[in-house]
Amino acid sequence: MVGDNACSRSLGIDVSKFDRDGFAVRSGKDMIVIAGRDAPKDDPAQMRGIYFEHATLFGVYDFLERFVGVRFYFPGRYGEVVPRTDKIVLGEIDIYDRPDHFQRRSQEFYNNWYDCEYTGRNGAMLQNYRRRAQTFYVPCCHSLEHSGYYRRFAQSHPEYFAKDPQGKLYAPSHYSVGSGCYLSEGFRNEIFLDGVSYLKGEPASKRGVMGGTDRDPAKGFRRDSVVGQPGFFSVMPGDHHRRCLCSKCKAYMARYGESEYVWDMVADIALRILKTGIRAKVTGMAYARYKDPPKRELPANLEVMVAVTGPWADSFPDQRKVLDERIRAWTKKLGKKVWLWTYPHKRGKGSTPLCHIGIPQMAPRTIGNYYKRQAPYTFGSFAEAESDRWIFNYLNMYVYFRQAWDNGADIEALIDEHHKLMFGEAAPEMDAFYRDLETLWTTKLLGKVVETPLGPVTTPPTIHEVWEKIYSPAKLRSLGELFDRAERKVSGETLGRVKFIRKHFLDPLLDSSAKYFREKNALADWSYFVKPLGPGETIAVDGSLEDTAWKSAEKTFLLPMTGDVCEVKTIVRGRADKENLYFSFECMEPRMDDILANRLTRGHKDLWMDSVAEIFLDPSGNGRDYYHFTVNSKGVFSEMKNIRAGRKTRHDAAGWASGAKVGVKALKDRFIVEVAIPQASLKGFDPKKCRANFCRHRALKNTPVRSRFYVWSPNHIAFHEVENYGRLTFKKVSDGNMIRNGDFTAPWRGSWVIDLRGPGAPELDENTFITGGRSAKLDAENGEFKWIFQHLPLKADTTYAVSFHIKMENVRAVGPGGGFQLLLGDNSNHFVPKAPYTGSMPWTRQGFFWTTGPEGGKVLKGRSRCIRFGLRNAKGVVWIDNVKFAEVPKK
Repeated sequence: MVGDNACSRSLGIDVSKFDRDGFAVRSGKDMIVIAGRDAPKDDPAQMRGIYFEHATLFGVYDFLERFVGVRFYFPGRYGEVVPRTDKIVLGEIDIYDRPDHFQRRSQEFYNNWYDCEYTGRNGAMLQNYRRRAQTFYVPCCHSLEHSGYYRRFAQSHPEYFAKDPQGKLYAPSHYSVGSGCYLSEGFRNEIFLDGVSYLKGEPASKRGVMGGTDRDPAKGFRRDSVVGQPGFFSVMPGDHHRRCLCSKCKAYMARYGESEYVWDMVADIALRILKTGIRAKVTGMAYARYKDPPKRELPANLEVMVAVTGPWADSFPDQRKVLDERIRAWTKKLGKKVWLWTYPHKRGKGSTPLCHIGIPQMAPRTIGNYYKRQAPYTFGSFAEAESDRWIFNYLNMYVYFRQAWDNGADIEALIDEHHKLMFGEAAPEMDAFYRDLETLWTTKLLGKVVETPLGPVTTPPTIHEVWEKIYSPAKLRSLGELFDRAERKVSGETLGRVKFIRKHFLDPLLDSSAKYFREKNALADWSYFVKPLGPGETIAVDGSLEDTAWKSAEKTFLLPMTGDVCEVKTIVRGRADKENLYFSFECMEPRMDDILANRLTRGHKDLWMDSVAEIFLDPSGNGRDYYHFTVNSKGVFSEMKNIRAGRKTRHDAAGWASGAKVGVKALKDRFIVEVAIPQASLKGFDPKKCRANFCRHRALKNTPVRSRFYVWSPNHIAFHEVENYGRLTFKKVSDGNMIRNGDFTAPWRGSWVIDLRGPGAPELDENTFITGGRSAKLDAENGEFKWIFQHLPLKADTTYAVSFHIKMENVRAVGPGGGFQLLLGDNSNHFVPKAPYTGSMPWTRQGFFWTTGPEGGKVLKGRSRCIRFGLRNAKGVVWIDNVKFAEVPKK
């Protein structure tokens, strides 16, 4: 029997006396009862949330695990271990259990689900039930930006809000809008009155509380969950909290520091609420620049969440010591336990939101031992565990929640049990695999301390180090051999589990490695020719492209950082003389009236948030010292000298100035940026080694855009990834390319011949391309043939290299040999690859070597010497760009 009912009560179970999430399992005559406190109107089967009491369900899961041997590692056939048995023998049972930690929560942002019978949402929800995640949310997450204070009071009481360095309020579009002036008595009073109103149960309309943030407002009156819950009210600054720079606040912080400044406000409001007699808790978070305990006394009704790195800091002894001491300092200051916000995720500073794509952050021992060490000082924690794939985290979070429920859990035993139950006889090989993942993650991928001219920096490895040294081809082969041995040892469902882990853990590593080496090949010859100015040529830096010097400059185009379709075009040109490098950006913009350009001060650190053009220069090619120039659509300019250490960037604020000149002009459908950069200001400038990236940030007022970021470098990782920059060349060097119009900038005629069967000729696509602003698009939606080709002047017995970029979308065969192939003709036909391409493929560089036969140099009647790209016996769409065909010199 389950739940609070006559049977449970007949056995003396009174759930009203249980702790939250606690349950009892008790045997009686001919029955076993499992009962805990449950919300009367909420049903876990509906999977609508976790924040309601469902302790009986926790008891059911505990019974299955404790007495039946079931394990729930992840939803789906291979993650659920259910022992096969004919009978279950149970003795007398009398158990009461409840969690050691009240707060047990994780959030796996961005995680792509994996294939099983559950959808992502339902699967994640089910796993939260099985993990026995917390059932009550204590609010404490940037609450002061979630009550609409700026919208409510900015007009009538501007003195409530933080002032920028110019003494003005932050603009509504600025991410720091609504930051408070915490010495404003009026602002403190409004927060206090909101808290009292909430804790009394009054509707949001009573005080005019508005949900959402000031940058992303919600309609109508409402209270967001991060502001309050029954018995709790949160007072925490917004996520982009900015110190108020009014004279009073500046003087206070100069004397006492920012932690005292923030915590004086938080403690004052908590004390006011305490004096009302309301029995409730006020919460605040030790975070960012206000992470340290203040000197002032803190009221008893204040609960503090401490934000610390968490498990990953254990890889760095100095950092571990500092953060552990911070937690201990807060418990000493409060005279009670705190709870933690931790970050066992895959975010990378100065990189993509998820660095190390395809690499599991599997480290269950590190996870379990960290939270076990903190258990005496905490009543729980939140694990912000972003990953590109949910499954990468499954064992980390299994161990995390088991330890949160039982602080005395044996971490090694939990992991050892997992390997034996999941993989049987293959447990040794799989244990070696999981240990490798953890060792590489914690000792290599989390970073290392690098000495730089600006001091020691802890930084993650570069993408080169990741795939050439850490998960090198040799290492990946060794991991594959582990799986090969494991698969030979087991069969049936256990073999299915081993193959499942191989598919979801090893295969992503192999895919990401292959992607890196493909892009490395593409990057090797990624260059732009900066044509030197000729006699009599000059450039006036005025935002105009009317100078004749620009007419003969080579064009290059920026590509969207995410996706392949350009919503707007950006054309970059470059020229040079003995003194300067000249660059121009022609930024097409059909919505010039909506363009965002709010930063009007030279050198503004947030200038990048406007619609801007950006130039990155690594003048010596050393991959470390580089320069960053930013210009918005109104001509506001900033420049920075940077030092790169691994994947982190440090700004060298030593007063460097380039002396660059800038000119900008806004037209009806575009804005133009010109920049002249003195070569003398670029330390170590070497025209033979100089590398660069050209970028654009597109920002419109209150209007979402498909792609905000555009880049020139083909490895679209991040603007500051110096190792992925292309080369600048200052002398025109022939690459021997025999292809005419290989980037499709010119019309078909005179270069490519169209061959087709069925309707719809190949097109020149100006929105999807790699180099010259256009690509060749072959669309065969009816399964017809679509080809483009051109004749080549070949030699006999000669080796040629052919390369091209290809993108495919849902190509599927509808007949024998169907798909995409490249045909190379030397009076006989050679198709590559042998098996046609099918399926979908992002832009990828492909290359082949091909040696002609003895008849290859002859002109034979009825025979062809040519290169031909095409779809045959297939449906789908293919794009081709940047085609090169050149003779390979003989050794």
